[in-house]
Amino acid sequence: MRNIAAIRRQHRGHRANLYFSFFISLFSFLLSLLLPLLRPLLRPLHLSTPLSIWRGAGGEASSPLSHGRGVGGEAFLLLLFTSCQKDLCYHHPHDSADENHGRLKVVFDWSATQNPTASEMHLVTFLGGRSPVTYPLAGMNGGDVTLWGGTYWFVAYNSDTETTQTRGTCYDDYEVCGVPRDLSRFITAFRAQAESFTRFGACRSDGTRTTRSDDNRSPSDSIPFDDDLKYIWEPERVWVSTAQDYPVLPNTEQTLTMPMWAATYQYTFLIRNVSNLDRVASISATLDGLAECYRPSAHGPLNYKVAEIFSFHKVDASSIRGTLRVFGHSPEENTALPADLTNQLMLYVTMDNGTRYGFAYDVTEDMQHPSSSSIDEQTGEVVINIRIDDIPIPDQPTSTGLFDIDIGDFITEEWDVFPS
Repeated sequence: MRNIAAIRRQHRGHRANLYFSFFISLFSFLLSLLLPLLRPLLRPLHLSTPLSIWRGAGGEASSPLSHGRGVGGEAFLLLLFTSCQKDLCYHHPHDSADENHGRLKVVFDWSATQNPTASEMHLVTFLGGRSPVTYPLAGMNGGDVTLWGGTYWFVAYNSDTETTQTRGTCYDDYEVCGVPRDLSRFITAFRAQAESFTRFGACRSDGTRTTRSDDNRSPSDSIPFDDDLKYIWEPERVWVSTAQDYPVLPNTEQTLTMPMWAATYQYTFLIRNVSNLDRVASISATLDGLAECYRPSAHGPLNYKVAEIFSFHKVDASSIRGTLRVFGHSPEENTALPADLTNQLMLYVTMDNGTRYGFAYDVTEDMQHPSSSSIDEQTGEVVINIRIDDIPIPDQPTSTGLFDIDIGDFITEEWDVFPS
């Protein structure tokens, strides 16, 4: 009973403060209307306050009111009658975290992942139709956040990457995406300088592929390039998690456990029987038909409309290997691939004399129904192994100096496969 009486007295006190504030505001409004009428009465007054004294041209002390150059008297009166009391301005019961907020301890569960290395996490909160709010959390274990009471949807992901970005305004369309990359200068230069382009069809049951060779004088539509193709940077390792319809209770401490899972995996391409590999200066590659984003709420990748560039490294005298990280699950888990999705692996080969060749491989079947997969021992990532036989690189003499444009101006050291 004592608590109820105290609460009632507190409420009566709040009502009294509100009434007082209302009457002060009303008085201030009426005073502002009366000031023009009071000004003639205030002119004879010489208020000895810093707000009212100034020196005229003749050095005499004058009131700003009498010369119409200030509002010292009016300001003094307004401040006198409308000064804010501390209890009225800063003591608002609805601002109390105890009454309207809940404290949520977020725990990230990494038990289903392999060797996670996240150093910073982002927790994105969605409440009703409001804009999402992101809470940075140091480390990979989780942290505490204070939230308004209500029913929330959550998305969590590691934010310690430089080659990913996020987009979306609600839980259903929030995505982690690759950062766009402009390769137009490199592609244009290579197309202008390449000696020939050779296409390889899908791998047949006997392990062979159909071939088609187009020299640089062929029509542009015969060259395996898509001028509208968009490129993204190869994403770093990404892990995500979600939670739906989670009630955050006011004045309550709760714990939310979010199981993390990998949103990226790797492809490894091993190409054997590469002709004249000792004459090759560098090999770069692009792979298209890849996902641009990963949508946590859908538990899968979306927008298979982009390509990524990566490099190959020499394994032995006739073999090369390249690895590429992409958004999504392993093909065994991907059940929503577009029916018309195709994947083309394009190799950009530069010889030691500057001659350049292009080789395009249809790897759709290899990627979507791979024959083998493994787990990377260092990163714990799922690795899809794809083997390709034969790159018929022609034998070339020493440098001829036929090319005036150096494609090296358009590529970076990361694409140099065989460093000198």
